[in-house]
Amino acid sequence: MKLGEIGERKAIKIALSVIEDVNRAFVRAGEDDCAAIELGGDLLVITTDMVMRSSDFPEGSSFFHMGWKSVAVNLSDIASTGAKPLCFLASLGLPAETDVKDFKELFRGMKECC
Repeated sequence: MKLGEIGERKAIKIALSVIEDVNRAFVRAGEDDCAAIELGGDLLVITTDMVMRSSDFPEGSSFFHMGWKSVAVNLSDIASTGAKPLCFLASLGLPAETDVKDFKELFRGMKECC
């Protein structure tokens, strides 16, 4: 069986079952790509919902739009839990031939959404 056949939710369940000892430290914050870590009686809600150009953006989307949406989908996941966003962590995979101007526009979109 392939990951594409089982889907994201089933893949997450499999990953959590493999790391079950670590999983005890996590509390499910909701069903929208978030988890929560207990910190001194409070909960820190975290998410890392990655987006991909090939599947998450209409053809011709600008780098600004892709940056904006990459933050928005994560803020939406946090909002679905009722938590207040504190920061944003960006993880990127870009081709080496990406123009620096486009790279800046990506981050300008992220900043605008934040």
